[in-house]
Amino acid sequence: MYRLIFLLLLAAGYANGQTTANFTSDASKAYRLILSLRFDEAGKKIATARASDPENALYDYLENYQDFLSTFISENDETFSSQMNNKNRRLESFEKISDQSPYKNYLIANVNLQSAVARLKFGEYYTAALEFNRAYRKINENAQKFPEFFPNQITLGVVHAMIGVVPENYQWLLNLVSMSGSVEQGRQELIKALAQCHATPGFEVMENEILFYLSFINLNLYSDIETVKLPGEPDNNNLLIKYLSINILMKEGKNDQALAIFSEINDTIPYYPFHYLNYLHGECYLRRGNYQEAYQKYQQFIGHFKGKNYLKDAVRKQAWCMLLQGEAKKYTEKMAMVENIGYTNVGIDNEAETEAENRLIPNPTLLKSRLLFDGGYYSEATNQLEKLAPERLKLEEQVEKQYRLARIAQKTGETEKARAAYIKTIEMGKNLDLYYAANSALLLGNIYEDAGEKELAMDMYRQCLSFDFHTYRGSIRGLAKQHLSRLE
Repeated sequence: MYRLIFLLLLAAGYANGQTTANFTSDASKAYRLILSLRFDEAGKKIATARASDPENALYDYLENYQDFLSTFISENDETFSSQMNNKNRRLESFEKISDQSPYKNYLIANVNLQSAVARLKFGEYYTAALEFNRAYRKINENAQKFPEFFPNQITLGVVHAMIGVVPENYQWLLNLVSMSGSVEQGRQELIKALAQCHATPGFEVMENEILFYLSFINLNLYSDIETVKLPGEPDNNNLLIKYLSINILMKEGKNDQALAIFSEINDTIPYYPFHYLNYLHGECYLRRGNYQEAYQKYQQFIGHFKGKNYLKDAVRKQAWCMLLQGEAKKYTEKMAMVENIGYTNVGIDNEAETEAENRLIPNPTLLKSRLLFDGGYYSEATNQLEKLAPERLKLEEQVEKQYRLARIAQKTGETEKARAAYIKTIEMGKNLDLYYAANSALLLGNIYEDAGEKELAMDMYRQCLSFDFHTYRGSIRGLAKQHLSRLE
């Protein structure tokens, strides 16, 4: 019944020449192409459709979505400027949509949200906060006015999850503007939206978008990898889903399967340039010990990517390739380049910068074990650690060895062994400016939580938050807070 009323409202809008928002067949096709990163094809589809349907404001939204994804992927200043320059014109077209359409405030909220996220990438935090607040208000207003319009749940899910990861030094801002939310709340809203998407004819096109957001949250904001699910039927012509599949497999330690996905990418399709995939390809090769192939993939990323993030780490990983092939001098030469490229906006670039500043050569055996572990090669990683005599290691190296043994034990199902190793890591490393003790407390908290030992889990999460360390501080503390908020 709701669907029928909605369609009648749209028809009335057309009859009066009023601006509408209608998910036509052409709009759905363009939407799929955009979420596949096939922007040239999407642009042509939008241009053709708009010629016969000029009052449909949904095409403005689709163009904005494409601009947003372009900005987010490329981190390019010109692309960012183009998105911002077109934003107000598109918002003005949405304001002309009837107040009786559930799309009006939905589109306004989403464009403000996309703009806010893009501005965060480019360090425009104050304006981003204002736009995020507008998105929050508009989508909540829309959800109250049109509770049966399930796409609201998608935007609510993203907004609430983002609120849940606001750093503690900015919490006062949320209180000031009365915004509330949590990662778990956002996750549940996205799960609800996914179920409704499957049950609502005509909206199946939104499935990949919801899956992407949901999997991103599971991958980055939960330490429990069991919550991550691959899309049921991966689309071989959808680069965004390929990227998501690769990320999930890498996080699960299924490195060989991730490498296989790269070979499935259809190079004949004119996808939008996604240079970060070269970085990930390098990561997979590095973890498997294919150092020459890894070096070349990192070089492709460095040579083509004009953005800000992962460049320092890509150069550092090239240096690792040299070190693990016995070229200590070339490692040092390459590490000297780290400080002259990229930024330190993400934790892994920060770690690369710190390694370059310290001018200390990593222990090659510990490094190799770390990479093998990341790739899911647990037996090989253990073999590397067994080569290391504790009495020949510095304290920092002894702590890392203990930490790596704990991680391997947890991944291979040896829970009691993992508990003991994490406790030992915490005791040995609690006074060091390293992340091993803090992450051990976090992961030990996960073990206790899974076992139903709530108080012990909460104690570990609080202990994690008590440590003073630099590398990966934001992500580790963020995860500890998420777990605490669910248990308290």
